[in-house]
Amino acid sequence: MKMERLCGGALKIWMSEQELLRWGLRFEQLSAHDRATGAAVRRLLQVARGRAALPEAGSITVEAVPFEGGCLWLFTPGHRLYCRMPPAQVFALKTAEDLLQLGRWLSTVSQVPTASLFGWGEEYRAVVYPGGSAWRDFCRRLTEFADPLDDASAAFVEEHGTAIAVGDAFNRLRAAFEREQSGRVR
Repeated sequence: MKMERLCGGALKIWMSEQELLRWGLRFEQLSAHDRATGAAVRRLLQVARGRAALPEAGSITVEAVPFEGGCLWLFTPGHRLYCRMPPAQVFALKTAEDLLQLGRWLSTVSQVPTASLFGWGEEYRAVVYPGGSAWRDFCRRLTEFADPLDDASAAFVEEHGTAIAVGDAFNRLRAAFEREQSGRVR
């Protein structure tokens, strides 16, 4: 587990998939209404208060975002919205051919952000989670292959779409494209 203090007293905590499992959690099951999630958040707050001097009093907003190989927790005390991460961006891919073109492009990109891919009827939705300095540039470039859905909520897509790959969709899509390409060369 790795912690990082942010502006305004906010705190980021990275947990690997193995750490989540040791805490009895899986990202797909995290919910504000789940007892195990609530217990984990309380334990994380205790650890954070001890290790990172997170304040004892006041309200804290807790967010969990899938992160490659695990989960990123964001604890934001009070109502300091200027420190909040931007919302995840949702993109529409109309066909399987769009997915192939995206995979082709991803094979040329050195670093990809954390993303999830969902089936959406006959189409697909990619949810790209904020993080890293190149995130905005990546989302801008992604519009060459997918249509941004400015009015779409990542939570709505995550709840109503059919999960194909959660948290590491772009790495999986890139790997699938590269495997297919190496198979053609042989």
